[in-house]
Parts: sequence; C-alpha cells; structure tokens
Amino acid sequence: MPSIHRYPVVLRVSRPRVSPALGCVALALAAALLQISNARAAVGLRDTVRDSPGGPGYSVGEIAVHGRRLREGSAGELLGDDEDNVWLASGNSCYDEDVYQKDIIMDSWSHSVQDAFIDSERTSSTMHPDPEDQHENRERRHYRTKKAWRVETERRVRRDLEARSRMRRGATAQEERLWPDGVVPYEIDSDCDEDTKNLVLRSMRHWEEHTCIRFVPRNNETAYVHIIFAGGCCSLVGRTGARQVVSLGPGCDKFSTIIHELGHVIGFWHEQSRPDRDEYVTIYEANISPGDHYNFRRFDHSVINSLDQPYDYDSAMHYGPRTFSRNRERTIIPKKEWAIGQRGGLSVGDILQANLLYRCTRVGACGGTIFKASGQLTSPHYPEPFAPNTTCDWAISVGGDLALKLIFVDIDLPIDENGECSSAHVELRAGQGELGRLIGRFCGNTLPAPVTLASGRAWLRFRAGTSAEFQSRAGFAAKFESVSIENRLTASSGILKSENYPGSFPPNTESVWQITVDEGFIVTLRILELLIPVSSATGCYGDFLKITDGETSQSPLITKICQTQINVGVASSGRSLRIEMHSGHPDRRGNESRPTRFHAQYLQRDVNECRKNNGNCEQACLNMIGTYVCGCQYGYTLADNYRNCTDIDECLDNNGGCSDLCVNTEGAFHCACPEGLYLSPNNKTHCLDENECDDPARNSCQQHCYNTIGGYACACSPGFILAPNGNDCIAIKNCGGSYGGTEGSFFSPELPPVGFNNTLDCVWRIQVDPALTVSFRVELLNWTSDSPCPDYITFLEGQAPSGPQVQICNQGDAQDVYHTSSDLIWIHYRSLWPYEGAFHVDYFTRGRENRSVECGGVLQAGTGMLQSPGYPNAYPNEVHCVWKITGSTIRLHFVTFDLEKEARCSFDFLDIQDGDQEQPQSRHIGRFCGSKMPPKELTSSTGEVFIKFQSDATVRAAGFQVVFEVRQPRVLPASDTVENNTGV
Repeated sequence: MPSIHRYPVVLRVSRPRVSPALGCVALALAAALLQISNARAAVGLRDTVRDSPGGPGYSVGEIAVHGRRLREGSAGELLGDDEDNVWLASGNSCYDEDVYQKDIIMDSWSHSVQDAFIDSERTSSTMHPDPEDQHENRERRHYRTKKAWRVETERRVRRDLEARSRMRRGATAQEERLWPDGVVPYEIDSDCDEDTKNLVLRSMRHWEEHTCIRFVPRNNETAYVHIIFAGGCCSLVGRTGARQVVSLGPGCDKFSTIIHELGHVIGFWHEQSRPDRDEYVTIYEANISPGDHYNFRRFDHSVINSLDQPYDYDSAMHYGPRTFSRNRERTIIPKKEWAIGQRGGLSVGDILQANLLYRCTRVGACGGTIFKASGQLTSPHYPEPFAPNTTCDWAISVGGDLALKLIFVDIDLPIDENGECSSAHVELRAGQGELGRLIGRFCGNTLPAPVTLASGRAWLRFRAGTSAEFQSRAGFAAKFESVSIENRLTASSGILKSENYPGSFPPNTESVWQITVDEGFIVTLRILELLIPVSSATGCYGDFLKITDGETSQSPLITKICQTQINVGVASSGRSLRIEMHSGHPDRRGNESRPTRFHAQYLQRDVNECRKNNGNCEQACLNMIGTYVCGCQYGYTLADNYRNCTDIDECLDNNGGCSDLCVNTEGAFHCACPEGLYLSPNNKTHCLDENECDDPARNSCQQHCYNTIGGYACACSPGFILAPNGNDCIAIKNCGGSYGGTEGSFFSPELPPVGFNNTLDCVWRIQVDPALTVSFRVELLNWTSDSPCPDYITFLEGQAPSGPQVQICNQGDAQDVYHTSSDLIWIHYRSLWPYEGAFHVDYFTRGRENRSVECGGVLQAGTGMLQSPGYPNAYPNEVHCVWKITGSTIRLHFVTFDLEKEARCSFDFLDIQDGDQEQPQSRHIGRFCGSKMPPKELTSSTGEVFIKFQSDATVRAAGFQVVFEVRQPRVLPASDTVENNTGV
C-alpha cells in the first residue's frame, strides 16, 4: 500500500457547512474508517468535493488526498489515479470575504457596480482555514514546512488578489485592460521549483507561438504579473495598471490550467460568460455549489466583446460540464452534442480571437488577421488553380476612424447550375468574424462592385468544395484600402437622414455620422424615426442602428437597436457621439414596401442638476444628461444610499502602496518607516535607508564604513583586522607589504590577538624591473585540506588587483613553481578564525621571452569560435590580429569580452568593420574595450567582416570569445505569394 501519511485528506460530506468542532469529529471518523495512522499533515474539510474545469469527477467511495484522486480498493487500501487528475484539495481558496469589494473607484468617482468577481477554478469558495487549526510539519509541494510562513502567504494572497473584474472569454470590451503592444511583463515567485517554473514558461511560449503576445521578464515596469504558488487557481482579467497576482496553488501546476489562467491575464473572460451563451449552453444553477454562482454569470456587450466570433465549445476558457458541481451532476450542458472543458491547449477560436483583440497581423498562405491601411488578398496559389476542400478566413481592419474599401481585382469561381455559389465562393461580412452582417457571396467571372465599410473592418471567407472543375479555376484576387468617413458634423445642431430617405436604405450598406460639438457640451440625439421591418430579437445581425459614446466604433456602446423605434432620446457623456447605420442582405430584409430608414436630429446641451443643493450629495455631485450621480473625494467610497460617503481603509489594499508601514486616517492615509529608515521625499511611499556612513558623527568606524539596511558595518584595510568591538582596526605584523629587487621571500602574518575572530586579509605587492618577469614558490605550512577552504591564497598579474586569478586552497592546489609573464604581481591571503593556515613565499625573476603570437586568418563558411590568443588566460602584450570572414550572411554572437579599459580604446581594443573600408557601402561597427560587451548579435550587410584585435605592452585582461556563423541566402517558395503581398 502506498504511503499517504504526509498528505492532507478531503472527505466528501453532504451538508453545506461544517463547524470547526464538528469538522474535527468528522475528520477523526474519516481517519478511523481509512485506517490512516501517523497522519502528520493538516486536514482541510470541505462541504463538497467540487469538480474543476477539465478535471475529474468523483464517484462514491473516492476521496482526495493532497490533490490526488484516490479510491478505496477491495482490501481497504487506497489506490491512486494518474497525475493528470490532480486537483486542489488545499484549505486555501482564491475567494475570501476580506477581499471581496462591491464598489470600484474610477477617476475618484465611486460607482455602485459589482465588478469584483474572483475565479476559483480548482477550489471551492469556503473560508480560509484558521492557521491555528493547522498541524505542524506539513509537507506540501509549494509550501515551506513552517506554519508561520504559510500564514504570511495567506495574508499576502488576500492582500494581492485585488477583487476586480474576474470571470472571462469572450474578450474584454475595455481597451484599457489590454497590455500595450501585447507585451506582458512578469515575475515568477522565488519559491517556485524548477519543474513548475519550466511549465509556466512552456505555457507562455504556447501563447507566443500562436499570437503576437509576448511575455517578458519584468525589468522595472509598475504594471506586471506576479505569479505565486498559493491560494488556488485564479487571476484578474486583463491589465490593471499595477502589480497583479496570478495564483497557481497546489494542483494548479498543469500546462492546461496555466494556459487558462494566462488567458485571463491577456484579457479573456470565460466563454460561458458571453452575452449570447444561452443560445449554446444551459446552466443548471441548482447543481452549482453554494457561493460559486458568480462564476457562471452572463455579461452584456459592455463587458465582453466577442469580436464577431462564434461560440467556441473548444475554447481553453470554457468550463467543463461538472465544474463547481455540488452533487456530481452537470452544471453546464451544451445545446448540441459537443465536448466542453478541453484542456489540450488553445483552440482555433482562442488563437483567432487573441490575434483580433491585440491587432496581430498574422497572415499565411490561407487566411489570417490583418491590421493595415492597405493590402492585397488572393486565393491559395493564385493565379494557379486552387486545391479542393479549401477554406480560408481573413479578418481585416484598417484602424482609426477610417472606412475600409474592398475592390475585387479578379474572380474565377464556378457557378452552380441553379445560379448559386454553393460549390465555391468568396463570402464577405462586415465586422471581424462569421457572426458579422452578411454582405454577399460571390462566384463566377463578373467582378463584384467595390464595397465600402464605414466600420473599417471586414471578414472574408474563401471556400471551395470537391468539384473537379477547380483544377482549371484561378480563384480570386482583391485589394483593400482605407478611406475617409463622410458625414462629419461639428455644428451645434443638425439633421440626420439615411441614404434615399424617405425611401429604403440600400442593402449591404453602412453609413456613419460622427458628431463632435464644442468643448464643455454634450450631444443629445432625438431619433424621430427608425424603421426596421424585420426585427431581430437577438444578435442584431440584419438591419440595425449602433450608437457609441465617442469618436470610434470601439468607443463605449450606448445602444444597438434592431427594431423599429419612434421618438427615442440618446445622450453622450462627452462632446462626441457616433451613429452607425447598417443594412443586411436583401434576402433578410422582408417586404421592400416596408422600407428601412432613419431620421434624427441632434443639438448640443448642458443640464446641471447639481446646481440645486448639490444634488443632496454629501461630497461631490456629477452632472449627467437627464440624471446625476453622487461621488466621493479620494479616500472615500459611496455608501449604500448612493448619497453619503464612507472612509476607505487604503492600507487594506496592497498596504496602500507603502513599502513598510501604512497608517490609515479619515479620508486619507500616509506611509511611515521603521527606525533607521526615512520616507522618500519623491513618492512618499517607499522607505529609504539612512546612510550613516555619510556622516562621521553617526558611525564609529576607524577605517571603512559600509552602509546596510537600517544600520552600518565597519571594515578594515588589508593588513588590519577588525577588533571585537566592531569599530576599531588593529594592525597585524607581516600582513602584506611591497617587495622588489630580483628575488626575495616572506612568511604568513602573525596571529591576531586572543579574542579576535574576524576575517584576516593581507595583500603583498611584488614589482620588479619591466624587463623581467616574476616567478615564485608557495610552501604551505600546517595547511588544512578541508572544504570549503577557510584559508586560501590567490595571486594575479597586472597594474591593479583584477583579471584572471589563481587560487591555492590546499596542498593539492600548490604547484612547485609559478611563472608569470608580468613584472607586477599581487598575492592575497585570506584566513578565517582560528587562523590555522601558514605559508612561506619565495620569489625570483626571469628575463622576458620574445615570442611572436600567431592569430588571425580568413574564414569563409560554417560556424566557429574566435578568441583572443591564450584564452581563457590573459592575452599577451603587443599582439596584432586580423580576421576576415566572408559569406552571404554573417552573424556574430559575443560570449565573453574583457579588455583593458580606456576612454578612447587606444591601448587594447577590438575593432569591427562591416565590408572593406575602401568600399562606399562599408560601415564601421565600432571599436570596443573594457568590460562593456559589444552588441551580442551583429549581422553583416556586405558579405565581409573584418575583426582586428590589438594589445599594447602593459596591462592585460581575460580577452574575448565570439561565435561566427556564415549562412547562404534562403530561397522563398512560390506559396509565399499572399504573405509577401500583404507585407507580412
């Protein structure tokens, strides 16, 4: 029977809550029934064992032991499942009432909306267990064994998991939640083991392989993701603008789970939270465990933008059928036969939606996403025949507030006998996906008329069936470009009428009115008449009117009207309002005698209800058209009556941003510092260390003072040792000195006085005639061979104690004679108490050898390594080397670099020239010295690279290593035509 004594046990019980006292009784009973002895780990009791997205269900007789599903065998033993069925059985949860906030603050105005939903995918929403109820010596994969550390971890999770928008995919409708340029800085908690860290990095690479999103290690960004390993599986949706936590507790360390949580970071809500989810799945709320219903909430278009993409059962962001089940029954049932909750990786829909969300231009030979002002599209292999059974999708956006104009250049597709385009066609829709408004399906040889889309977005699908006729058909070619939008209105009032009014608005047409009034005013729009003969109850896929609060189609949506309306008023929140009129395919418009048309008028207006008694608001009153809202000053939040304001304890949220102490006050807070630190005068949040070493009156060091956090420490120069009082320095006889001549010797220093136990450091300098070099012998006396080398001797060559070192740690390290190539050497002796090592040094001199160094040459192909002469030892003096590398493509990658430093690099240097300097296209890449490495990657544009290395007659250093690679040009296949045409 496998050993289980180290693991906490989760027992299934039927009642919703168990008191701590009853929990202890139940756990004792469970231990007796399972005959588990010597159980040393803490036990977390749950009201029910919940399923997790894509995870296993649990049958009668099964229990969970530290995230591992076990069942009772015929002999009473516990049988384990495979690792893929691991789930979180920890007492920790990502949800806690302490961090659940019902209000959010936006620009100092408090809005009473519930925007704080915590996703606890692999744990229930029960309370955190009391740390005092946990047993000692818990051995958990992601936890230290000390209970105090775990308590602190739970507090950190509560503090860092800001409870804001949390449920997910479709994509977020809030632009500010996106990561700029698709770059996500991250930090991985230092407590992460190497296997889990590699799994996190592998999951990030999975996103990067399919999208333009990039995860980069954090440098000094203030907005970044901090991945911790405690408290369940949870993440915030999108970018918050500050440090945000992704929690991967025990059981969450799976490739699929991490991909799911990173999807939330990028900006995806759960797929079953889409506005149209009720058309595709049924939610059985009676089967959902108490407290977890918020994970199944459906959101409207103001929160989730599905980007015209169809519902994706295969999405990695979709829950499984029994997620958060209270009774092992299904909580989600698809309305068509389809498996949900897959965790194999990103689906095709996930990839497409991510590329649309972050405006990634990724185009292949057959479809892609394009975000450019102009470009071209062709069927695969155009103008050669295309292959049967081919489907290619393109999503195009020209950006800004420009319209998109699509022009067909060529079309050669078969027409069915009945005149339809079912066997092969080009399908065009407005928007970004197949849920967008259908404009038309085209085939045959007649060029369709150019199409202009005011939204600036179009979706094309090229589809070919199995007909043999395709072998002689060229397919299609089209181009697109951005054009300016008409109907820009800036007057204080005006009239809006649809095209052909009072006749019918043409099919497959878009019109846009962009209204911008004077600063300080808003736009009020009165819809006098909106006739839509064929109404759409859901989706608005036929004729509709769309109004957004701003200048672009992506501005906040005010309303989207799909049915007839008369005398309806709409107001903007600012000075701009955008109205879009869309018409669908003629087949979906019904009787032409009942036309689609639109007539409205607008004017600029300012109404201020706050002028009268401040709107009965305690603090601030915000005027709105037709209504008003009360607001609060910074440091307060709006009370339940929506008029009064209550103080916010800012210290509960990330410690108020304070690095150390946070002190809450009425309507405000301030940061404070412990003794020895002071508050930064710049940001007033971070504590800085007071440098006592800058003020001699504040330290007692006799020689050297080193500042430390909250204090300081004293040190002594070589030849001295720090006294027991930690301040004074006592000279040690024979500890260091300077020697010359042609020969000499010295012994190790005398022992420090009794009671001294600080480190002993001595440095000897031997300088001889420049025409000579120094050689020496080291005799070790009473020297220990124990590791890790409490006493050692090092020596090095050169003008200063730097460069390659030789260390003598025990008898086996010492050579008979050390010959150097320098007239100056330094010998450093370091000894720890009780100072057992002793030695004798005997040095002598030799004349310099006049040897020439062979280096340089011509390199033409392949990959190799160039290095300074003598590497890894110091390079010789007076060396002159020139390498010439030739080839079509030359790349250099520097591995190490250390030359003598000089401002103009006139002593020792490495000079790199791209091309013959006599040729006009050549360029001088640079001359380099010191320890600052040249650019790690250098690529030649001329086919020739000249590398020159030169050293002078004095100082030497370690030298350099550089890898060179010579490649032949790559010949592109003909299938890259579409990619080249689109500039990708």
